[in-house]
Amino acid sequence: MRHDGLRDELITYPKAAIVDLLRDLEVLVVSTDRIGSAWHDRQSDEEYNAMFVKFFDDCGFVRKLTRARTLLSEPFSDEAGEDGMDELERRMQDLHYWDTPTESEG
Repeated sequence: MRHDGLRDELITYPKAAIVDLLRDLEVLVVSTDRIGSAWHDRQSDEEYNAMFVKFFDDCGFVRKLTRARTLLSEPFSDEAGEDGMDELERRMQDLHYWDTPTESEG
């Protein structure tokens, strides 16, 4: 048993599904690196942000990341426990998500 309470269970996925997921991740990682490198030639953070958002939107990465999350979540129980959460909700309850900045944060 691991310290976090998770058992070391073997989970298998179809190889084709993993290759599809890895292809999407490869495009995201390499392109993000290239955008970061190209930013050094730009004058403003706004231009960098616009390049990144355009890339992210044009490639449909919200949809692709949602598909990856769905694939990776399949082996986990979605049955609510005594605390009202399923297994992954419980394991992810300490995550910090982006939120709209307040006026004082800029």
